[in-house]
Amino acid sequence: MNSNHPKKGFSLTELVVVMVLVGVIAAMAIPTYTTMVQKRREQAVRLKLQTIHAANLIYKAKNDVYYNDNSTNIADVNTALQTNVNIESYEQLGYQVNDPAYIIVIFIATDGNGVGVRLLDAVMDDNNPCCIVGTGWDSCISMPDC
Repeated sequence: MNSNHPKKGFSLTELVVVMVLVGVIAAMAIPTYTTMVQKRREQAVRLKLQTIHAANLIYKAKNDVYYNDNSTNIADVNTALQTNVNIESYEQLGYQVNDPAYIIVIFIATDGNGVGVRLLDAVMDDNNPCCIVGTGWDSCISMPDC
């Protein structure tokens, strides 16, 4: 070997140490990322439920009854309540009226795992909306279980 040229590159040991460090950092970051995604989805669904709830209260004030279609089609609900709520591909709407009350559920699912978020015709507080535990997730992060 010619001693006039300095060594170039990294040794195998240095590369292994870096790969281990990257693996440790990834192992800590992935669960945090998954939790943040779930929390963001729950918060988005809560906002959608609040929008539908408020629109339904206005609808009842004008018509003396709640919008009653028991629809799972968000376009029908949006038209009747004059809202613009979008349901994501991983969400499913359930809207049911049992006069004089109603229940709205949006099920959040990813890869077969998910929870439902339920809003009752009641005062919105710490327990309304609430979480219907599904498969895969033990509970909602940002709201209580029903």
